[in-house]
Amino acid sequence: RPRGDRGDRRKKPEAEARKPEPAQDTEQPQSAAPAAGREDAINELVTRARARMEAGDHAEAVTILQKARKAAPRHAPAAKLLGDALMASGDISAACPHWKDFLKLAPRDPKAAAVKARLAACP
Repeated sequence: RPRGDRGDRRKKPEAEARKPEPAQDTEQPQSAAPAAGREDAINELVTRARARMEAGDHAEAVTILQKARKAAPRHAPAAKLLGDALMASGDISAACPHWKDFLKLAPRDPKAAAVKARLAACP
């Protein structure tokens, strides 16, 4: 084989070895930013749902909160409020699992005692 061929093969791995690695520091904020943005989006949905509840539009509140729970199943305020919206819509049996989730997610929340009392009415 010609000497140039071996030289090219040797250079290629060296060139690949010199490729810069992504910095560890830059990856952290990028991955944290979407999580923070997602939390803001969930909080916005909960705020919108509260407004719909206050306006008496419980069905719309349920729809909004179902989206919130699907996007963030461990978001305790969304779980509680979805239970409340379902109860206000007259579907207490559908409300109960969301209240149970709320108590699992936030057992020490100041609203936990009131939610436990509501669970007593669950079938």
